[in-house]
Amino acid sequence: MPRRQIASPSQLSFAQELMWLLDQLVDCGAYHVPRAMRIQGPLNVEALQHALNRVVERHEILRTNYRTVDDTPLQVVSQSASVEIRHFDLSTLPAADREQRAGRLLFEEGRKRFDLTRDLLLRSLLLKMDADNHILMLMTHHIASDGESREVLFRDLHAYYDAFLKHTRPQLPELGIQYADFAVWQRQCLTGETLDRLLTYWRKQLDGAPKLMKFPTDHHRPPLQSFEGSAKTLTFPACLLSAFKDLSHQERTTLFMTTLAAFATLLSRYSGQTDVVIGTPVSGRSRTEFEPLIGYFSNTLALRVDLSGNPTFRELMARVREVSLGAYSHQELP
Repeated sequence: MPRRQIASPSQLSFAQELMWLLDQLVDCGAYHVPRAMRIQGPLNVEALQHALNRVVERHEILRTNYRTVDDTPLQVVSQSASVEIRHFDLSTLPAADREQRAGRLLFEEGRKRFDLTRDLLLRSLLLKMDADNHILMLMTHHIASDGESREVLFRDLHAYYDAFLKHTRPQLPELGIQYADFAVWQRQCLTGETLDRLLTYWRKQLDGAPKLMKFPTDHHRPPLQSFEGSAKTLTFPACLLSAFKDLSHQERTTLFMTTLAAFATLLSRYSGQTDVVIGTPVSGRSRTEFEPLIGYFSNTLALRVDLSGNPTFRELMARVREVSLGAYSHQELP
């Protein structure tokens, strides 16, 4: 993939453009991407500061801001930037109060709005719990990051931190491209016959699909989203997981497809609908050049599951497999 010839400004990727629009409409931190980690043992703050600055130097997307020119949002890369680490020493508080205070600080930091026109899109908060116990929170905006980017961020941060302490070079691959190069490439690729093929598939796939699930909830759906959601973690017994894997192998599905079929069955029984659409994320990192980059590559696929005709679960798995494979092969459409 070629590097763009003009360093700045340049067009946004399609995902960035949507995120930029949503940022204008929603002011609640819904599109912040926070990640906190607890650091046990001695912490060298100078090395941490160095590592954060090197990460920003390595990834243009973290020092990119967004301007509107003739009603078109463009991304502008700053040549240099440094990360401010906000410190809070909680070690002087009574031990029983430290975790509660830390939780409040992390929550407040997570809701603090980014100004996409001027802010550095990597924010750092360091909480000292005691001499050998710290909490580090790093936060980006979704316009500059996604789920896999968080893993890249912490991997690179660790490499630079470790290299600083050992006075060595970090063991990281050279970046052949930057995220803005991907944005230019994506715009060039999604045109003509390629775009027509993708649009034709998704229009056919989602024609007449229900807009909402009709759940028997205890209160009416609010007219506006509050974005006050949460996550529920479930742990499956080892015997059930093993049975799922065996069934997946028999029916030539992945474990995800089998789980999706079970989830679609659950939604159908609660809603009484046999036409169920489930959104699922994909990484969008279809080329090896994208793997070491921080950036917003991910996409959400709408998987439409047909439960009509009272299929057996094995029959439903076959339907889910067909739908999933079709969606994966047409996942490039934003």
